[in-house]
Amino acid sequence: MKKHRPFDIELPDDPETFPVGKEEPSRRSLMAAAITENAEPLRDRRAVEAAIRAENDTLAAEHVRMKQLGLIVDLIPLDQVEAWTLTRDRARGMTWRWPNWWPRCATSVCQIRSG
Repeated sequence: MKKHRPFDIELPDDPETFPVGKEEPSRRSLMAAAITENAEPLRDRRAVEAAIRAENDTLAAEHVRMKQLGLIVDLIPLDQVEAWTLTRDRARGMTWRWPNWWPRCATSVCQIRSG
C-alpha cells in the first residue's frame, strides 16, 4: 500500500543549456567561510615561526663556530640563563621593559668590574 502524500510538488525540469562564460558564485557554508578566514592568520603564524627557527639556526651555527675556535670557554649553568624574549614577545606591537631587578644587577656588575 502506498502512502498518500498531501503535497505534490512539481519542479520544472532543468534546462539543458547552461550560461556560457558566466559562473554562478558558489554558495559556501559558514564552516567553509570560517576556515578560509582562519587560513591567513595561520599562514602568518607559520611564517613567523619559520623566521624564528631560521634565527635560532643562525645563532646555533655561530655558537658552534665560536666554540670550535675556542672563543667560548666558560659554561654557564642553565638556571642562570634569563630568557626574556619568548616567542609570544616577538610579535609586532609588543613593548619590552627592563625587569625590576635590572638596576640592582647593573650596579652589582659595575661594583664587580671596579674591583
